[in-house]
Amino acid sequence: MIRRLAALSSIALLSAAGCAASSTALRPGDPAAAIQDEIEGFNEEELFACGAAAYQADDFVRAAACFSRLADRFPKSRRAHDAQYNAGVSYENLGAWQLALDRYRPLLKVPPPSDDLDVLWRVATCQYQLGEYDEAIALLEPVAARADLPAIDRIHARTHAAICKVEKGELSTAERDLRQALELYRRSSDGERIESYFPSQAQFFLGEIYRLHFSDAHLDDTDDAEKVRDQLEYKAQLLLSAQGHYLRTMRLGNPHWTTAAGQRVGGLYEELYDEMMEAPVPSNLDADQANLYRAMLRRKVRILVQKAISLYERTLAAAERSGVDTPFIAQTRESLDRMKRVLLADAARDEEDGVEEPPASATIPADADPGA
Repeated sequence: MIRRLAALSSIALLSAAGCAASSTALRPGDPAAAIQDEIEGFNEEELFACGAAAYQADDFVRAAACFSRLADRFPKSRRAHDAQYNAGVSYENLGAWQLALDRYRPLLKVPPPSDDLDVLWRVATCQYQLGEYDEAIALLEPVAARADLPAIDRIHARTHAAICKVEKGELSTAERDLRQALELYRRSSDGERIESYFPSQAQFFLGEIYRLHFSDAHLDDTDDAEKVRDQLEYKAQLLLSAQGHYLRTMRLGNPHWTTAAGQRVGGLYEELYDEMMEAPVPSNLDADQANLYRAMLRRKVRILVQKAISLYERTLAAAERSGVDTPFIAQTRESLDRMKRVLLADAARDEEDGVEEPPASATIPADADPGA
């Protein structure tokens, strides 16, 4: 599951002027003390200009140092508010969530004005990243309930509060909230144009809830064939439920969540294949029967590998067309490579075993047949 609530809003406009003439540009990884020494004598305008130039150069260590120094040393400056905010954004880019949160908190207004929720979103994101789910939920749920806000903001807040509940394991409540967010989207889409990112995220996390249920439904180590079939049928139903939500995510058309959903659907088939292949052989089989059982099972579940490969390939093709590059894409490439190796290895085992179709003379008990 994704470990970040959302793409962050645009940062405050940073001026590019002022720092180009600095004699030495320290890069991330240089001792922090060296940066502090260099900017020790800067006035507020020099600090802001240098922080802006550093940010634009992706030198977030230097940017954070400059903006933080400005906010702390010149609290009455007209630049102080923006510096405090930009220091938080710089720390976010470094993954320093607590430092970012410490910068944002003094700027947070509760309740926030309807035309400026950016600090609230950022505070909630930091809290999420720090595992402060209850605090994020307490911040987001009042926003989700505010009738004076545009539908997209309410969908945003409801979705992210629900994701925090998923992280806490409160899946039923999270599912209700995600469905409410999607219902608000459906009711509002005719009257106002709503960007698809947050509705797609809500739909994706409904799929995540059913994927978690799917992963928790294990096949027991038992010789009771009827019980195993019932468990497999239940697990298949959960797979189809999760897949349905992911497919609906794809239909909403947001490139980020479309590729994430494609990766997840392939992952469902990959996971089911792994669990079935790792399930114990029925204990009433002798060695020859057990080998035959494994060979028959490999042939029957190979379709899962083929489906996973097809979905992973289509996901990568869609990502290439849309220019999306996220951790889901890296996962997809790794999983595709693994499934191709599995397919080749299974084919090699079949050839080694001489198994194309089960020999007429070879039998296993009917209640142990993996296709029964």
